[in-house]
Amino acid sequence: MNTSQFNDTIHHCQPSSCNNELKWFEQQIVNSIIIFAVICFILCTIPSITNLLDSSRFHYPRRALIHVCTCYMAICTIGYLNSTILGPIQRFSCENDFMLHHSSNSNRVSSICVLNFLAYYYFDSAANNWWIVWMGTWLLATKWQWPHESIKHYTLHIHLFAWAMPYIETIIALYFHAIDGDPLLMSCSIGNQDPINQFWFIIIPLTLMIIIGLIISIINVVSLVQIKYAMKRSVYMKIYGKISNDSINKHLIRLILFTIYYNLSQIIILTCHIMEYRIKLFGECLMIQDHNLTFMKHHVKLLIGIVTVRNHNEQQQQEMNRSNSNERLSLQIQLDGENVLSETSDNYAILMDTKEEEEDEKKMRKNVKHLSH
Repeated sequence: MNTSQFNDTIHHCQPSSCNNELKWFEQQIVNSIIIFAVICFILCTIPSITNLLDSSRFHYPRRALIHVCTCYMAICTIGYLNSTILGPIQRFSCENDFMLHHSSNSNRVSSICVLNFLAYYYFDSAANNWWIVWMGTWLLATKWQWPHESIKHYTLHIHLFAWAMPYIETIIALYFHAIDGDPLLMSCSIGNQDPINQFWFIIIPLTLMIIIGLIISIINVVSLVQIKYAMKRSVYMKIYGKISNDSINKHLIRLILFTIYYNLSQIIILTCHIMEYRIKLFGECLMIQDHNLTFMKHHVKLLIGIVTVRNHNEQQQQEMNRSNSNERLSLQIQLDGENVLSETSDNYAILMDTKEEEEDEKKMRKNVKHLSH
């Protein structure tokens, strides 16, 4: 795509009666979104930096959550927080001189807009793909008992799915000139004013992601329940079942809660997009927005990043507890074995003493009998 073609890519950014200075309640919505973005950025930065410093400590499926955190860190930094970082230039989504042929400095503005668009669209799609990877690797690890080494063998395929597919979607969106401006957040993304682009580039991919995620989630939960009842019936569980049963119960509850929250959040976001789509499709002004939908959509999206970090931390704590439980279990087995050996040794000693006493008694009887004769 050359520069002249890109000039027409970012359109629908002209100010109108629907795009004036932000009112007080609109500014409060923006401020609350920025606060959530700062919290999400801080929380997502910690596991992302930890992964950069020591990537070997994270294995699948937990590694997929690290990449989800990285995506949300980029979304918060380049997408939401640019309003505070860039200052007045942040109003590029609604200025008359935004188009390249209208302003001498619009090359700089266009680069910012493309960067902003990448944060909102590319990294959001990548985060959704990494969520599917997380569920898929859990399925491999639980239902088919794949070890980490076997999953790691397909790392290249996993990264191609998670990073390359959003890249292709982004290129297609640029090719079809799908970027427009959000007059509330003063940013560039897709579907803010054009309902057709919102339908094909946001609603359809998000719907497919939710369907795939729900299917894998249901299979995951069913497999974990089957494993739980299979372990309950085993001899191992009858002897050492308390530690393992508590662990799998906590794991099952955590997986169900996180899966329900993530899928429910994505369904809420999808519902907001569908309602915005109907408003834009049948409204008199293309730039009309229901700010309640905007508030709900962006806050729920940022909460997904925050809850993902929390789930990652809980899984890390669970691995530490599992390691300690395994040590305690090994010690218990060792002690039980020592007790069995000790009891066997004691029984053997008692048996030998009894035999010696019987032999002594026999000797005494023989001596008495011999003397009597």
